[in-house]
Amino acid sequence: MGSNLFVNPNQRGVDLPPGCKDLMDVLKIDGGERPGAESQMVWYGVLSNIEQQVESFLQSGTDTQLFSVGIPKRHIMLILAKRGGVLTLNFSVPAKKQSIKDAIRRIFQDPKFGESFPGREYVSVALNPAMDAVARMMMELPVEGFGVLEGERLMFCSYARVEKRDEGGQ
Repeated sequence: MGSNLFVNPNQRGVDLPPGCKDLMDVLKIDGGERPGAESQMVWYGVLSNIEQQVESFLQSGTDTQLFSVGIPKRHIMLILAKRGGVLTLNFSVPAKKQSIKDAIRRIFQDPKFGESFPGREYVSVALNPAMDAVARMMMELPVEGFGVLEGERLMFCSYARVEKRDEGGQ
């Protein structure tokens, strides 16, 4: 049996940008400092829950946060990142699955593909945070790109950076 790439803590996961070992590293890109506090939640649901969860993520007042949805056993993990008003969606796909790449190009404008791990391609898509279609796209991608069915159990995760306040509470 081959080793599971998702459980080796010494290697970057296939769904993360270069230089990132975990989701919190994504928040630190471009020299960001370690947050004063971090808020993390993990819960489970199904495909029909994605739209509401993405809308809650987009409406939250937190400026720097991550939301992911996936099925780790199937190596599916979609990571929605919000930093300073910039919204990106990051994930990986099998390198030789042209049908998945075609679905991604149908759903998203100008997706960026790059090799992230042998046999996998990293995909990054810049999104408009005010765009109403983000939740719809986050539901379409698992279905059209990865064949996820409504009854499958999805894992949802959220990570938020809570900025430190000075002693005066400012």
